[in-house]
Formats: sequence, C-alpha cells, structure tokens
Amino acid sequence: MYSRLWRPLVWFLLASGSSAWAQQAGACGDLLHFKAPGVEISRAAAIAAGTTEANSWGPGRSAPLPAYCRVEGVINRRTGFGGEEFGINFALAMPDQWNGDFLMQGGGGGNGSVMPPLGLNAAGDTPALMRGIAVVSTDTGHRSHRGPFDFDFMKDQQAYLDFAYFANAEVATLARQLIAQHYGKPATYSYFSGCSTGGREGMILSQRYPTSFDGIISGDPAMRTGLSNLAIGKWIPVAFNQIAPKDADGKPIITQAISDVDRKLIMDALLKKCDALDGVADGMISDPLACEFDPAVLTCSEGKSESCLSRAKVEAIKKAMGGPKTSGGVHVALQPAVRYAAFYFRGRGFLDRQPPPWKWMWKSKRWRTSSRWWTRCPPT
Repeated sequence: MYSRLWRPLVWFLLASGSSAWAQQAGACGDLLHFKAPGVEISRAAAIAAGTTEANSWGPGRSAPLPAYCRVEGVINRRTGFGGEEFGINFALAMPDQWNGDFLMQGGGGGNGSVMPPLGLNAAGDTPALMRGIAVVSTDTGHRSHRGPFDFDFMKDQQAYLDFAYFANAEVATLARQLIAQHYGKPATYSYFSGCSTGGREGMILSQRYPTSFDGIISGDPAMRTGLSNLAIGKWIPVAFNQIAPKDADGKPIITQAISDVDRKLIMDALLKKCDALDGVADGMISDPLACEFDPAVLTCSEGKSESCLSRAKVEAIKKAMGGPKTSGGVHVALQPAVRYAAFYFRGRGFLDRQPPPWKWMWKSKRWRTSSRWWTRCPPT
C-alpha cells in the first residue's frame, strides 16, 4: 500500500522531467507499447472526425466530435475481496488539434464505469474535447454491477482507497505521461472538473495533491452523502408520496406529484424572490443561503384553482424541503433555503429519475430543453 502512496509522486517527477518528453510527437498507435509500472494499455486508436458517443443516461448520441487519439487501459490490475478482479480503468482522448491543456474529468455516484472522456462539466455548449483539450476519465478502480450507486466495492479496502483518492492521482499522472509522449511535450496547464462525486474528488485532490492541477472546478461536492441521501432518497419521496396519484396497484406515482405547470409556478416564484439577492437579476439563484422562500404564498385562495397550488401540495413541499431534523430540532441535511434553491436548479431532478438533457450534447428531441443546473452538473 505504501508503494501505491508514493507512485503518483514518482510518476509526477518522471512526467515533469525532460527525459520523459524530450522526443518527437508519436503516432497514436505507438502508445500501445507504452510501459510504466503496473500499467496495461489495451487500446490506442486514432478516431476520425465526425464520430459520436452514445448517451450514457438515456436516448440520443453526442454531436460530432473532432479527430482524436483514444487510449484505454488499466492500472494495478489485481484480484481482491471475494475473488473479484479490480483495477483502475481509464480512457484518454487527445485531440489532433491540441491547444496544449489537459483536463481530468470527475466521476459521479459510485463511479464504477469509464465515462466518455469529453469534459462536459462546466463547459457550457462546448465540451473540453471540442475546445482542443486532452481529457481523461476513470472508473476509480472498480466496476459497478448494480447501477451508478453500487457501493459493494467498499468491501475491498484498496478499492475503497482508490475510489477515495488514489485512483484519480494515479490516472492524472499517467495521463500526463501519455500526453507528453504523444505530443512530444507536456501539457501547459492541467485542470480538474467534476460535480457531485466529481466535486468531492476535486476537493480531496486540492488537499492531498495541491500541486497536481493549475485549476479545479468542484461542483456540488458530495462530501456528506449519508445526510444528503437521507434527505433526497428518503425524506423527500415520503413527503411527495402523500400527494402523488396512485397506480393500479395503489402505489404512488411520485413523478406525477408535482406537474410541469406546478413546477414552473414554483420556479418563477423562487426567481422572483431570490434571483436578485446577489445584486444581478440573471435567471440564476447565486446566493441560496440568503433565499427565504415560503411556498405558502402560492396557496390557492377560496374559489381559485389556477396559477396556484393546493394546500396539500404546499404542505407536502414544505415538509419535503424542510428536511429531516433531530429530536432537538436540528437539521441533519442541507439548510432549508438551500433545498428550495436546489428545487429550482434541479428542475425535475427531485421527482423524475430521467435526467434532463444537455443543450449541446444530445440530439434526441427528448433531450432538448435542459435546465440551467444540469448543464453544469451531468446526471449520475
């Protein structure tokens, strides 16, 4: 384990030394012969311009991508707990028209799969790969067997440590070596960008490896997921189940608890109340801690049923967004104001497990009208 601790430092020193990159740029296929301790390169292929990537969360495919060199492989392949095979799998995309920069793409949920190395997070309408940035992604050392929130891998101590921080450090260092060998020079600037689990990864990298990146974007870092899961996964569904219509078996259909019309009404009221708190009315709530919003203002008066919410819906929303408390009345998750702001930013996120689209990324009509929050934090 201690050798694993020092390996990223050793690789970093090698990658930053002239002997590691003082050579001519090589062909993509040459990287199949790349050698480093514990590293296996399984693929090194030139990808033609115009190819697309399948959407990992639903229908549709990406917009056409530029020509790039794709390298895939695994670090530290081993047999772990229960005889399961572990290893830090990765994918690196190096565009033919490189701008000299490198981006590590953060993960999401429990990781466990290598997502397309495109650099979507915080990229607006132009992902990092299309900006000419070399992008790497990783499964952080394990494979998911039960979807994006499968944490069974934590039974293996090394897999847990890889997920926590080892894997990102090792992959980032290896990616720099591959980039230097492919282009004949090291990356000018290195960045990390992630959201949720990726945000947590960025926070930890900034503390444990403060010199590894020139810049880090940590969106919605999932630092205390036990509390947030209690609120989002348990408390909120229970509150909305009380007003949701029932299916043929009598089970609540939670995705229909709040209609699109209701949701727009809530969003508009939130913006009216809290948008300008930061001094700028720009369609975003940038100061959620100062947002004091009470959905009771939307309660229908007697004889009115349009452009308002029923008393039952208002109470369900207040209960859901009020969040769980201890017996002493202390909130055990996010502050109420943050939850109300999150209700706006996530759009359908709390109630509809089908993620909204990214405006740039997916062609399907179903993936056209994206909420502002999701363009910043891809669904997990």
